[in-house]
Amino acid sequence: MNFNIPLLLLVSVLVILVIAESTHLEAENLGDYSLEASERACRRVRQPCDKKKKCCESFRCRCHKKFDSCFCVRKAKKLI
Repeated sequence: MNFNIPLLLLVSVLVILVIAESTHLEAENLGDYSLEASERACRRVRQPCDKKKKCCESFRCRCHKKFDSCFCVRKAKKLI
């Protein structure tokens, strides 16, 4: 009977460590997902922009006289 108590404590600690690690990994995955979602939202063409609200890395803010407003448009790829 005395042998079961330390074994039970060891198993409990291991279970707690496994749960903590899985929760940590899940939190990291959620962080990646939110970053991925913001990148997807940022890639949308014709997203309104101005000097305060900048476009994503692969976009630039371009103003159209016809629409009298500015939108994020894809940057042209440079040919080498």
